[in-house]
Amino acid sequence: MPTLINVKLTYPYFHDGAAQTLAQAVETMGQIQLGKKFTPKENAKIVAFLKTLTGD
Repeated sequence: MPTLINVKLTYPYFHDGAAQTLAQAVETMGQIQLGKKFTPKENAKIVAFLKTLTGD
């Protein structure tokens, strides 16, 4: 399982670079893995959380 540490620094996302932003990646993964379309507010909260995983 890939680590999420420093995920905001590892763009573009996915093996083919299909998602240029973390928000796009979250949207795609929500639909593919969960079958859910996040609201913009939900997506922003998930992205904000993922950004907290950035270290020095």
